[in-house]
Amino acid sequence: MTIVISNIRINKKILSAFSLAYLIITIISCSENKPDIPAIDLKLDKSAVTLKRGKTVAVTIKSGNGGYSVATKDEKIATASVNENIVTIQAVGEGMTTITVTDKQQKKAIINVIVPYASLKLDKSAVTLKRGKTIAVTIESGNGGYSVTTKDEKIATASVNENIVTIQAVGEGVTVITIIDSRENTTNINVNVVIANSDLWEIKNGKFYDDDEWIFLKIAKPLRDFSNASQVDKLISELDILQSKRYNTIEINCYWHHFDHNGDGIPDKSLAPLNWLINAIYKKGMYPCLSLETYAVGGGTIPSGFWDRNPDAYAIDDKGNRVKDTEYGFGSSVVSIFHSGYRSTVHEFIKNMTKGVDTDKILYFETTVEPQYMGSIALCYSKMAKKEYEKWREENQITDPESEMPPTFPIPASFVKNPTWNKFRAQFLAKWVNEDAAAYRSIAGEKAYVAVDYLDANENVQYLRMGDPIEFLTHLTEANIIQVNWSWYFPNNTPNQKAYNRVWKVLNEHSRDWVVSEHMTFNGSDFVNYTELQLNRILENTLKQGTRFGWEFVNVSNNSRDNFSLYEDDWAPKKVIKSVDNRWEYWLERIHTTEP
Repeated sequence: MTIVISNIRINKKILSAFSLAYLIITIISCSENKPDIPAIDLKLDKSAVTLKRGKTVAVTIKSGNGGYSVATKDEKIATASVNENIVTIQAVGEGMTTITVTDKQQKKAIINVIVPYASLKLDKSAVTLKRGKTIAVTIESGNGGYSVTTKDEKIATASVNENIVTIQAVGEGVTVITIIDSRENTTNINVNVVIANSDLWEIKNGKFYDDDEWIFLKIAKPLRDFSNASQVDKLISELDILQSKRYNTIEINCYWHHFDHNGDGIPDKSLAPLNWLINAIYKKGMYPCLSLETYAVGGGTIPSGFWDRNPDAYAIDDKGNRVKDTEYGFGSSVVSIFHSGYRSTVHEFIKNMTKGVDTDKILYFETTVEPQYMGSIALCYSKMAKKEYEKWREENQITDPESEMPPTFPIPASFVKNPTWNKFRAQFLAKWVNEDAAAYRSIAGEKAYVAVDYLDANENVQYLRMGDPIEFLTHLTEANIIQVNWSWYFPNNTPNQKAYNRVWKVLNEHSRDWVVSEHMTFNGSDFVNYTELQLNRILENTLKQGTRFGWEFVNVSNNSRDNFSLYEDDWAPKKVIKSVDNRWEYWLERIHTTEP
């Protein structure tokens, strides 16, 4: 098709192409004439942040032109990333840096970043530890590059690995360990190194632990007058000898009459020598124990002044006579434990003696040695005994005439052996011991450990000694440590199995948390006729019976002429103790490997 305009003949196809070109040119021309849209400012919700190393923070882009990127001036201090309109900053190291945010229109915004240097902090600022022990202190915050210095390396040394400071106790005393970080910040640890630390002592599961380490006790019981300064000074001078013989525990057995002459329960003699000894033992890293002997059977003596105050306090036998200790050969007047004046005076004495010493340094306290009536004489039938017995019968609603105490002397054998009477005697004996334990704890605290001797000797007189043994043990509620005596049954030269059986029976049936040990594992006289082989059997028997607490040896003194002493004048061991001292490493191995 051809179109003619003003005599010009134009082909229709050419015209269409021309029109299309014109239209395109027109559109382009219009587009180029449209005004530009201005770029907007780049704005953030934070222009500065402060954060600790290892932490992150988010900064929001409030406005901008999209296409965001980030750059960090010092990536050793902080790094950054961006996702849509969120900038995430990670603190890497301490210091100051800047992060620049840029959009596609090259608009920029700056974030000032501060990662503060850490203060130097430890999880402990003071430690107390025993010589030879180590402890770790953690650096909770700081700036790395740690170093340590010790003011006195004779007391403690220290090393650091990453954020752990390890302190080694070398010698007794106080020193300071200083920690320094890379920013020269410093902080101190006050270190107290002790030879002994009673806060770390614990008796559990039949054993003694010091700082969670099981320690088997080799207990020395030296018989001295501990109110006598010269005798105490001599013993203090001998502590190194005892320690060289591997004794780690000293039991101080104080007699009532040595300290309280007028018998009023208030010590007349100074307790200064006793305290010197306790402190010296403790400072050696040994364990002091305190026993107060307040009875008059088996070696103790009642102060003469007590009888002046209490002329009716004598124990009375089945014939109506005052009793003296003829069984053990001392001839001392025997007191009635049923006399309230006796018990109250003894409690005052125990309290006053305990007040006068540093109880924190005492591993355990012991009630009077071998609490008993007597084995060779029937007692006690005093007016006080009858009064307590009648009171007990009434409380327990016991009315049978066979168990009534006869009104006149002599007391018939049928009553002496009466089961009800001996049940009462056993319970009252336990009451006496429990009250003594309570007197200790009233001063030393409820957690004070108390040891009690359990004397189970010849069976045919056991009822005289303590009434019913099971009844005594069942009512013995305040003891932590039961010290069996005899551990060996001398008449038959065999283990005293009946004694251990009774202790374990009550322990198991009544869930008692008792240590089972021995009183006088060896002494200088009772075992002198035994061979070394027999002595070893006796020690092995204690382990078989469950002893894991310690062995007690009496009398630890150097006297060739005294048959009760275990050592010669020059401290050479006599026969009885030789097999212990000369083979102590062997015995420690046996103690740790023998199953009870």
